[in-house]
Amino acid sequence: MSNPLLEKSQHPHGAFPFDKIKPEHFVPALKAAIETAKNQLELYKKDNSTNFHDVMVKLDDITEKVSSIHNIFENLHSAECPEELDKVSEEVSTLSTSFSNDISLDADIFRRVKACYDSRDQQLLTPEERRIIEKSYTDFKRNGALLSDDKKEQMRKIDEELAQLALTFSQNVLKATNAYLLEITDPKDLDGLPDSFIEAAAELAEKKDKKGSWCVSLQAPMLIPFLTYAKNRELRKKIFISHSSKCFNDQFDNQEIIKKTLKLRHERAQLLGYKTHAQYILEERMAESPDKVTDFL
Repeated sequence: MSNPLLEKSQHPHGAFPFDKIKPEHFVPALKAAIETAKNQLELYKKDNSTNFHDVMVKLDDITEKVSSIHNIFENLHSAECPEELDKVSEEVSTLSTSFSNDISLDADIFRRVKACYDSRDQQLLTPEERRIIEKSYTDFKRNGALLSDDKKEQMRKIDEELAQLALTFSQNVLKATNAYLLEITDPKDLDGLPDSFIEAAAELAEKKDKKGSWCVSLQAPMLIPFLTYAKNRELRKKIFISHSSKCFNDQFDNQEIIKKTLKLRHERAQLLGYKTHAQYILEERMAESPDKVTDFL
């Protein structure tokens, strides 16, 4: 059976054929793309060229298919995730995270990136190419390339657990968003809302077996217009609080996930030699350090 995720797109600009992609396509496509990439990486690691094209462009070409499949999945999963797609999300996340770690923690791949980085002044690179190699070298370091083997293994375990926590967190947010419904039965409560919104609310109500009323969800295309135009202040307050308190003390509670995530981020930062996760994150931001942020505040 053909898999659209592994075929070259026939659409303009290489657009993905979303109408042909099904949940069952993702895991086989990702496994096939990873296997192909790993085979190509074995040859890549044997090459000693420090040329930008041979190092950075080839590495990007090798990993491009895996990245595109993962990005398509993330795009669909973060929008309106059907149950069939959600079922494969854990395996997709595990495969993608493992492959990413295989790249960032591989000593031979980093050796080539570092060699290209060290020779950047002699290569007559364009400003864009120079930025790419400098950013890539920094990213490898920030993802554990300079760690000892035992600490690399710790990093791998932390990253895998963080990926799983992030997936569960986003699943809970999506489920909480999809579960909420504000039903309106009094036409007066629609005052201020555009006709197009009222029509969409009626269609949603019919879809939810509440024909004759109007329903508002927490999805952005309904939430934002309702908060912007509805004249009923109490209903605006109600849906705003519901949106702001998703996954807090409800069936999709994310509090423990947040605590575990913070703990692991702190461990990861310290493993890399940073005092805190904030110091790790801000290093590449305009603020540069937690102290500067505190002073600014």
